[in-house]
Amino acid sequence: MLRIVDEARAPLLAARALRKPPLLDDKILAAWNGLMIQAFAQAAFAFDDEPYLRRAQRAADFVLRQMRSDGRLSRVFVNGRAAGPAFLEDYAFMIAGLIDLYEADADPRWLREAISLQAVLDRDYFDQAGGGYWKTNHDHERLLAREKPNRDGAVPSGNSVAAMNLLRLEAFTSDPRYHERAILLFSAFNDTIVAQPTRLPELLLALDFFLGTTREVLLVRPADGSNESAMRSALRKTYAPNRIVSTVTEGHELRELARLIPLLSGKSARRGLTTAYVCENRVCKYPTTDPGTFAAQLTGSNAAAPPQP
Repeated sequence: MLRIVDEARAPLLAARALRKPPLLDDKILAAWNGLMIQAFAQAAFAFDDEPYLRRAQRAADFVLRQMRSDGRLSRVFVNGRAAGPAFLEDYAFMIAGLIDLYEADADPRWLREAISLQAVLDRDYFDQAGGGYWKTNHDHERLLAREKPNRDGAVPSGNSVAAMNLLRLEAFTSDPRYHERAILLFSAFNDTIVAQPTRLPELLLALDFFLGTTREVLLVRPADGSNESAMRSALRKTYAPNRIVSTVTEGHELRELARLIPLLSGKSARRGLTTAYVCENRVCKYPTTDPGTFAAQLTGSNAAAPPQP
């Protein structure tokens, strides 16, 4: 049977070639790439998979280099050039992807780029009067009605993803402005959350992040990365929702990144080993270089562990 199928391929292809080929949709959308970057970055983190990480890195680098001008994203890349002003979801999904990529890759570039895009989104799309984000920017062509996305479907709404982005960036940077915008966003959709919670399940995840306990997980590694693999393995294998992760090398990189992530100030790699600091509301537990103790702290079961010598 397989031989018959193989023999039929050539004449079938020849016959198909006589007909007009179907249209090819080869446009590149910033929003869809943001979703893809997020998926690959999360998979790379969870499975310690370098090929997944490289795919996320290449896609993020492409969008940032080829689909951004004067700090502002374009919606689409087609026929070798970027075109069209970006929508809310283009920014929100790309920011989410960059935050996940930073956690997986530990390259500060991705976090800085996420913060840069968030600044544009806040400036050009945020509704200062009513809270939440408009779908289009402030200088977009005038429409009959300016939409503020408020439904999560097969693809989440830009506002739901933006809410989580604000909370994660606030956890990293300790910048209260992110917190304030998140509160205004939740307020804007309060009636919908109360009356139709299933309309915005992604926003409910952000609300859970907001109302629950957020863990700031810091990994400070020595220059040679000793023990880093074992510590990150403990992090990957431990279910610890509502957390952010920052991995940094001791020395110049740590000092520079501490300007962006204040919680890193004063942290160090103890005894030449990768050291974990698990913090809640910016109050840190005892630092540890032991993967088992680290895993226990992530689940909240080792808060009173004695300091290591």
